[in-house]
Amino acid sequence: MKQRVVLWMQMELLFLCFLAAIPSRAQVANHTSLVGTVTDANGTVMGAKVTAVNVGTNDTYSATTDEQGNYSITFVREGTYTITTEQTGFRKSVQKGIFVF
Repeated sequence: MKQRVVLWMQMELLFLCFLAAIPSRAQVANHTSLVGTVTDANGTVMGAKVTAVNVGTNDTYSATTDEQGNYSITFVREGTYTITTEQTGFRKSVQKGIFVF
């Protein structure tokens, strides 16, 4: 009888462990990054403002290019984005490509 009680308690504990693990799956990050380089006819563009807008959710993310013209926008939601680059003295550039992750 005592063995049955112990076995039952172990099974309950195992079941509770499984239940506790279910919400932890939601903790996994479902985000990614947008990275790229802004260039013109003369080479890379330093200090350009880069704006990414999620077409479906209208979430907006921004970054500025570094000395090599590179930008990185981290922790964006997956989806389709419109990327816009702006720099003083340059014409505004809009890329309406599909950036799906």
